[in-house]
Amino acid sequence: MGISARDYIDELAAFELANEDEEDSMSSDEIFLRLPENAATGDYELVVSVEYNRGHDVSEAVELIHVNGVSVEQEEGTYLVNVDSTKKSAVLGSEVGFRVMIANLNAKEHVYTVEVAGEKLFADSRVENNNVRIQKDATGEILVFLNAREAGSHNFNIRVLSDGVLVSEQSLSLEVNGSGVDTRNILLIGFVVLVIILIILGLIVAFGRMKEESGEEYY
Repeated sequence: MGISARDYIDELAAFELANEDEEDSMSSDEIFLRLPENAATGDYELVVSVEYNRGHDVSEAVELIHVNGVSVEQEEGTYLVNVDSTKKSAVLGSEVGFRVMIANLNAKEHVYTVEVAGEKLFADSRVENNNVRIQKDATGEILVFLNAREAGSHNFNIRVLSDGVLVSEQSLSLEVNGSGVDTRNILLIGFVVLVIILIILGLIVAFGRMKEESGEEYY
């Protein structure tokens, strides 16, 4: 169905530690998936992927889920939703855009909006040209921008709504290269270097004064 969700659990110990309050190294959590309203009846594979050891190790399990689809009487015509790419790459700290193209093939105009979900853990998002009104048999587009804050491979969802009703949900991915330049780190390094230079200059001045006062030479 192209849907996904993720969550984090607390850090787990590799074994029970002596003289500690920790009794075991198990944890559990609940993750909710919102099924599309137009999902067809059938069996679907659910892949559960657990990343650990700072993302260097992955364990997966596959389960089957049976979905009873709901028959919905559709309005005349239909709609088409397409994204320029389901996977893009970006440099850490830079912004990358996804172009969401919508074709309104219904008998009347509709207002389309886009929501972003699942991106807050690794990026800041913004939506440009949202709430676009598309006439019947016409097309429009909405731009989604992500500013990556965490390196690695990340998944997120975009939801397209027509007059506030969900009509499409797609899973996208962003590969973030961690070689980008972090301005805050540069400023911090520059400040530390400046402090070191000032300390060295202070020591030189202090030794110079001691030399003048005692008449001895210091190396």
